[in-house]
Amino acid sequence: MSRIYDNWERLVGATLLREELRLIAQRTPSDLSSASSIPSPSLSPSPSSLARSSFTYDEILQATDNFSSSNLIMYARTGDLFWGALDAGIRVVVKKVDLSLINRISFMQELEFYNKVSHPRFVPLLGHCLENDNHKFLVYKYMPHMDLHSFWFRNVVPFYRGKNLDWLKWETRLKIARGIAEGLCYLHHKCDPPLVHRNIDASSILLDDDFEVRLGRLHEVCTQAKETNGSRFSRGFERSISGTSDATCAYDVYCFGMVLLELVTGEVLLKEIWAVAFVAKACLDPKPSRRPQMSHVLEALHNPSIVVNGKWKGKRIGLIQFS
Repeated sequence: MSRIYDNWERLVGATLLREELRLIAQRTPSDLSSASSIPSPSLSPSPSSLARSSFTYDEILQATDNFSSSNLIMYARTGDLFWGALDAGIRVVVKKVDLSLINRISFMQELEFYNKVSHPRFVPLLGHCLENDNHKFLVYKYMPHMDLHSFWFRNVVPFYRGKNLDWLKWETRLKIARGIAEGLCYLHHKCDPPLVHRNIDASSILLDDDFEVRLGRLHEVCTQAKETNGSRFSRGFERSISGTSDATCAYDVYCFGMVLLELVTGEVLLKEIWAVAFVAKACLDPKPSRRPQMSHVLEALHNPSIVVNGKWKGKRIGLIQFS
């Protein structure tokens, strides 16, 4: 009897999942605008809407050369990533999600996020394929410089044996830091209720051919946790090494501070590196309530001189102190 029950439960679960995916695929940003508490950004539409492209399974196979091992980028926690090329020659990255191995909730949350939110600092989702029963596929825009972590350890400069970051100009590093801050600023301050990325590190920061930042790994974005009656996206999160729940904006700020410290290496302007290190230390404050808001962090990165001159809002409200 237990085996019959288990089989029936799996059948019902699979049926419900197919129906959920079908409904999500049919929804458009306009359908969601009235029901969503996340405001639409004041930007022109981007290809991140799921309504843009629905690929067939055959198109996915053709794009990835039948998921050839030579096209494999990496095995990821939320799905395997493959290089691909569409008929028009557009280079893409395809995420293959095996629903028998991966929690369907993370896949569903990523679909829902892209349906509700659009911003230039998020890696563009070009389309999806939901017609296969066992696997689902997400198609992203290809990022030539990969993620920040891979770029650091990839030899893209002939005859160079060190880390790529060693020769990356300070202006480019600051540009990357600003891009990350802009994406987080949008989630924390432009969305209502505030959203938390929860996955900020060098591997989740993708870079296009001009080193413009696109935040990836968006499957765990959630509303900020509250002490009582947390939303369905923010319950049960454990406390992290940052000293706070990973479903808070303060956690994102802490993770950003870690990335900022990683960016501050090599020969750079002394005053600017001091200012950025100052901001990084503020983000890593062990007390979440004393960490600066991302809007203040972004202000400092756009104008490091305000930190050097002691005019940064973060310092004026008592958030920073070197010990």
